[in-house]
Formats: sequence, C-alpha cells, structure tokens
Amino acid sequence: MKGPTAVLQLAMLLMVVFGAAALVPRDLQGQLLAAAFGLGAIVLIGLAALAWLRRPPGAARSVQLLVLLAAASASLATAVFALRAEHWVPMTYFVAC
Repeated sequence: MKGPTAVLQLAMLLMVVFGAAALVPRDLQGQLLAAAFGLGAIVLIGLAALAWLRRPPGAARSVQLLVLLAAASASLATAVFALRAEHWVPMTYFVAC
C-alpha cells in the first residue's frame, strides 16, 4: 500500500511546484524551465551512476543505464531549447505540466 500513496504525494508535490511556477513573470519562465530541466538532468545522471554501481553486471544494468542516460540527455536538450526558443516557452511549460 506504500506505492500508491507515494505516487499520490508525488503528484501533489508536482501540482504545488507547477502552481508556484505560474507566479513567475513571463520573461523569466524560460529560465525557470531551463533550471528545472537542468536539475532533472543532473538527478538522472546521478541515478544512472547509482544504477551502474549498485546493480550486478548484466543486460538489465546496461539497459537501465542507457534509459537513464537517454532521459538525462533529453532533459538537458529541453533545458537548452527553453533558453534559446522564446516563443516556444508557453508550449514547453504546458507540455511539462
């Protein structure tokens, strides 16, 4: 029963974070999105390192490492995109929610 409770708490935390992000002025939303996705990339790289260190060698470890590194690179690319494309920031914010 701990799993569904944790998922519900995560969803509530995300609602609070994105609700607070709505209070940020429009000209700073691109920087906020870039910071959030950059932080996500750092966390995913850390998780990839832990997955590589903690799992026994095998195909599952390699697949998990590749998935986490792909997600980290996608998050980093989204951070760069949010900084460079001013007119796409509202769309990116909507998709991130």
